[in-house]
Amino acid sequence: MDRIDALRLFCSVAELESFTKAAEREAMTPGAASKQITALEQRLQARLFERTTRSVRLTDAGEALLDRVRPWLDEYDGLEQGVADARSAPAGVLRVAAPVDFGARRLLPIVTRFMNEWPGVEVRLSFADRMVDLVNEGFDVGVRIGNLPDSALIAKRLAAACMTAVASPDYL
Repeated sequence: MDRIDALRLFCSVAELESFTKAAEREAMTPGAASKQITALEQRLQARLFERTTRSVRLTDAGEALLDRVRPWLDEYDGLEQGVADARSAPAGVLRVAAPVDFGARRLLPIVTRFMNEWPGVEVRLSFADRMVDLVNEGFDVGVRIGNLPDSALIAKRLAAACMTAVASPDYL
């Protein structure tokens, strides 16, 4: 058990005034909870609880620690939740490069649906009929049509493209 978990257990014991109830809340045995609090007391070199067979009460040192730890744990829990929330919903800027015709005909409807589903993502489209340098020009995604040269980039085939040569009868 790490120090944050030990402090969380300390707060539970103080709130519930019971090692047994706190251990149940923290999913451990009462004996393990008692050992963790004893280890915390040894690390802090202070007795945190007055224990009897019928009750558990905070000492002055325990009261002082609780006053300082409770707001800090609330802040820490908020920080953890914020990180988890940030990871669960995509957000930021997504730069996409694509050929002009493909981008206008095929990509725009897909990107519009994507932006409606993930409003935290700002999509910046760049349509050009040249082979853009994705890395040096700062693109996250690039759509290519045709064979790709060897590179360290990760490529995924989206669809097969059928090429047909056509000409007017007068030209032929």
